[in-house]
Amino acid sequence: MNVLRERSERIKPIAGGTDAVIQLREGALQTKELLDISRLGELRYILKEGSRVRIGALSTHSGIIESSILNLAYRVLVEPSRIIGVIQLQNRVTIGGNLANPH
Repeated sequence: MNVLRERSERIKPIAGGTDAVIQLREGALQTKELLDISRLGELRYILKEGSRVRIGALSTHSGIIESSILNLAYRVLVEPSRIIGVIQLQNRVTIGGNLANPH
């Protein structure tokens, strides 16, 4: 992540990249330097810790839909993921991207 630290004002980290592609086409994204972080496995998890559940920023909607932890006790988190686009988007779109994207 040194690249991101050194050029943070010019680089936009992406994982799914679905919104970034649209923003690039529309001219709404001020950078052309993208850093793909989609392979950072340490940010893709769904864990139950006591009475809490932790969901990593790179968890996809498909991951949420398929999670036994969430399906057993936290269905309120699963149902919205089912209505996010088509299956191909559910496989690509990340929770962190949805939360961080202002559009």
